[in-house]
Amino acid sequence: MKKILLLVCGLISLPYWASAQFVQGYDKENSTFEREPEYRFLLGAGLAINDYGIGLTGELPIQDQYGVYGNLGVGGWGSKIGLGGIFYFDEVIRGGAIQLGFASASGLRDYELEMEVQGNTTELVTMDLFRANTLNAQYVHSIALGRNAKLCFQIGRAWSVTRNAYRVTSGHTLSPASEALLEFLKPGGWIVGTRLMFSL
Repeated sequence: MKKILLLVCGLISLPYWASAQFVQGYDKENSTFEREPEYRFLLGAGLAINDYGIGLTGELPIQDQYGVYGNLGVGGWGSKIGLGGIFYFDEVIRGGAIQLGFASASGLRDYELEMEVQGNTTELVTMDLFRANTLNAQYVHSIALGRNAKLCFQIGRAWSVTRNAYRVTSGHTLSPASEALLEFLKPGGWIVGTRLMFSL
């Protein structure tokens, strides 16, 4: 798990370094770009709670105001994948956009966690976390960093479409507080995140 996290952190740092190579063609005197490039594909990395966790994300503009996105990441409910569509209010590289999509977390087998069980005692509980799916709606605001990179901030909501998301395998009976905690940890709720993307 530590190796996976180190790898993901390394991937996240890559776009920050690479973006410096793409910030060219900016006219500082007039605060404008020499030309607007045609964006074929954007790749980036970041952090998004209740979306893809820590991972990579990509955008494929199809028309001036429409595109599709995909992401891969890892979070507290296992590995994550997401797909959806984007509507750009302004331009691909700057301004606001709406994202609508579907996300899925793989779950974890034999997951162990100290939890309160029946009898008001705390014990190490073993459980299986099942695949959990959400429908996501987000507003994304992008700040252009030169002609070929952007910093994005996102906020939105993820609605869970999974009912039975876990099974206790250690024979314990969870307390109401522990059940509420697992419902809180399950994918779903408010989405908050940021990512850095650059054009390939």
